[in-house]
Amino acid sequence: MPDLCERPHIDGVPHIVMILWRGPTTVEQGLQAYLDSRDLTFNVTCLSADRDSSRFAQLVEQAKELEPDLLYTWGTSATLAAVGTYEEDAAVFPVSQTPVLFTMVSYPVQSKIVPNFDGSGRNLTGSSHTVPLESQLKAMLAYRDVTRIGMIFNPREDNSVLNMHEMRALTEEIGIELVAISVPLKERQDESDTEVEADRGDEEVSEGQPDPSTLPELIALMAAQDVQFLYIGPDNFVGTNQETIIGEALSYGIPSFTGTELEILDGDALVGLVTPYYNLGLLNGSLIERILLDGEAPETIPIGTLARFTYIVRMNVALRIGVFPPLDILEFARILEGESE
Repeated sequence: MPDLCERPHIDGVPHIVMILWRGPTTVEQGLQAYLDSRDLTFNVTCLSADRDSSRFAQLVEQAKELEPDLLYTWGTSATLAAVGTYEEDAAVFPVSQTPVLFTMVSYPVQSKIVPNFDGSGRNLTGSSHTVPLESQLKAMLAYRDVTRIGMIFNPREDNSVLNMHEMRALTEEIGIELVAISVPLKERQDESDTEVEADRGDEEVSEGQPDPSTLPELIALMAAQDVQFLYIGPDNFVGTNQETIIGEALSYGIPSFTGTELEILDGDALVGLVTPYYNLGLLNGSLIERILLDGEAPETIPIGTLARFTYIVRMNVALRIGVFPPLDILEFARILEGESE
């Protein structure tokens, strides 16, 4: 059966436009499964940034022209590009006329997309996938004792910066040192990039995008400071470059802990406490049904989260670097034996 993005459109059914970061993911597979289980049909148009955040402004304009019945945005950057913050005078996308459902937003309140989890106060709602950072830190410390945690973050992503500040506050409370390194930004190569950023209304249009060529050097700096875990937070740049980041860390014998599925199911993170993306998609499907079919006002629908998380250990990585889980963790963790796909 074709995925949501490939199904032919049918006359007379609601139209959903999706602005995605890297095309359909397991989240959308779960969403599709929910709709299929309920025998619900929608026309879906998928617009992918193909991991290039500078494309979001263009995709938002395309979405406006399509005049959907609902706009679906994947991630913090896509959501902010479409609807801005609740403090702004007007959103880029006509959210007052068209409901918006966001997903995979790590910090919807701190990013000022919504004032609180109880409701947005405007024509949008959504879901957040992030496991509470305090729970992630406890899960990391349950695996091994640490005095120093490393973290690489993209200074151009709001969710990444917010995650870094929260992690610093939590580690300082319990006497753990956080070695947080910001990825250097590339100089702009041409005027077209600057024009795209100016259209988005960014204040620092002279700055470029994070430079992936610097990652081996940054990991070497962390290794020199004897970090015992590399923390992988909700960061699109880090996720895109996870193979380099996690691989370089492993070359120094440094394991990675992740709060998101991608880096452990499709990568070589050693351990993670994650929200299953598929389950988040099921939740999103129910929210779409409530908005488009049941007629609920999005501003009255609380931001959706999941209460159950999965503790995952990749045993082939543990064998590779000799950092094994305590026996009590094996009683409840999901163990991955083989290589990542």
